[in-house]
Amino acid sequence: MLNSHANMRKLRVFMRNYAISGAVFGFLLLSCGPVLAGEHINIRDTMILSHLAQLNEDGVLVLGDSIIEAWLGEPFGRCRMINAGLGGGGIKDVSILVTAISRSPNSSKLKEVIVAIGVNDARRGQDLPADYVERWKTDYARLIEQLQSMIPAVTASTILPVEPGMPLGADYFDPSLIDQLNDAIREVVQEKAGVRLLDMNQEIKRIEWQGHYTVDGVHPAAKTYQVIAEKLLSGLSGSCAAANK
Repeated sequence: MLNSHANMRKLRVFMRNYAISGAVFGFLLLSCGPVLAGEHINIRDTMILSHLAQLNEDGVLVLGDSIIEAWLGEPFGRCRMINAGLGGGGIKDVSILVTAISRSPNSSKLKEVIVAIGVNDARRGQDLPADYVERWKTDYARLIEQLQSMIPAVTASTILPVEPGMPLGADYFDPSLIDQLNDAIREVVQEKAGVRLLDMNQEIKRIEWQGHYTVDGVHPAAKTYQVIAEKLLSGLSGSCAAANK
């Protein structure tokens, strides 16, 4: 298992020499266990808070996992995007990050937030309690409530479908559990006034794709990111949306 700073450096050299994409790095994070993923999340937390500290204009916070981290999401309407993707992260990791963000003086510059989290919470091989989905829904509802207290406009995205027959597809993530977590997301949005639902799971499923829509089963291909961006931009409000009207 890759569990040391030396191994992390070797992995980065390997990525650079062989031009490995961020999405494949996400695969390596997931494959190499929680220690490497934890180190990466800690680094990302620091980077995201640094980006927020440098923000001198209105911002859109996009919370997620490696699906978001690998996304080249700027420009983002009239607002600067803060890419808050945590490769290997789940709902609890994002909740910790949001608490840290809430303490930043620059959090008042965040005008919108998009929450796109959950696929790592649906990995196979976990020893899950019988009430796992209900507990996850409670954590998700608390996250949405905290964000509503911080940021004027909140959008919740459902978890993207995984692509069968790929390394990080249905053999790695549980499609049935993804469906259950997505139902929980939809229920929370219905319960929280003013939260917009972006049902990207259904949007992706409705498209008749020519070829693969992911690069590895979970991380979107470029054409899929384009669809995601169009849907996100179409729902921006207030000062962030002005450039797209």
